[in-house]
Amino acid sequence: MKKVLCVLILTAVIGAGTAFADHPGGWGIGVQGGSSFGWGVFGGNAFALGAGVGLSLKIPNVPVYWGIDVDFIPLRIGITGDIYFLDMMIVPDLLHWYLGGGLGVGVGFVPLGLDITARLPIGLSFQIPIRSGIEAIEIFIQVVPSVGIGFHFSAGSGVYLAGGFGFGGGFRIWF
Repeated sequence: MKKVLCVLILTAVIGAGTAFADHPGGWGIGVQGGSSFGWGVFGGNAFALGAGVGLSLKIPNVPVYWGIDVDFIPLRIGITGDIYFLDMMIVPDLLHWYLGGGLGVGVGFVPLGLDITARLPIGLSFQIPIRSGIEAIEIFIQVVPSVGIGFHFSAGSGVYLAGGFGFGGGFRIWF
């Protein structure tokens, strides 16, 4: 009975969150950047800092917010896809907050490796309404805890557990 009740409550929360979704409905495209702090467990503990820039993309009628990132420290390319479960206004027509879930896949070059992570984006979104062909200009900041697995292909290759926190922001133009 407890499991059925938990499923019903979770369904109601997710359904209510998407019913009150408050990002514009058209195309969203922009630039994002940020830094991250990560850890890994592979023959001992390892910690890493990262920084990079990327493209932020939202396609109409597809509930996924895409990110294509290039990290320079360490050299890495990644793709993320997040769905916002909660997306609600704090200040009408200006300030919103969101909570979502998603996946990330990254390929590192130094050291050579692959990582797959589960993500939990939590953020604030400042949306400036525009009425001349552009729906809005959005400025966002977010923190993204993540956990996943990675694979090293260089010396000492193997599988490792990884996690971390990403901090970032950017802007999107909605049309």
